[in-house]
Amino acid sequence: MVSVYTPPTPILTCGRFLRRLARPVTAGVYADAIAAISRCRKPVLAIDIPSGLSADTGQIMGSAVAADATVTFIGLKQGLLTGAAVDRVGALHYAGLGVEQVRVPWCACMHAY
Repeated sequence: MVSVYTPPTPILTCGRFLRRLARPVTAGVYADAIAAISRCRKPVLAIDIPSGLSADTGQIMGSAVAADATVTFIGLKQGLLTGAAVDRVGALHYAGLGVEQVRVPWCACMHAY
């Protein structure tokens, strides 16, 4: 028999910017979505990194979600542990998904996309 977990209250998930942000989120539909999540007053689970937070520096890129918890995958992003991340990440959970941490030398091709 399969049991289904039902949380005691509805939760919101944010996972829109799973890739690195190229520019700040200051206007438009994404900024509106971040503002709506902030006003909702429901628990927020961020997928990988809270939307609007820099994965490299932890700085807010215009506007950012304040999550109650964040689950990040495969590798810990520096931005989850520095800068404004302290007030935006919430409880940080790591899911390696069975992939070992591998050190890869930096190269320009890694940042081309």
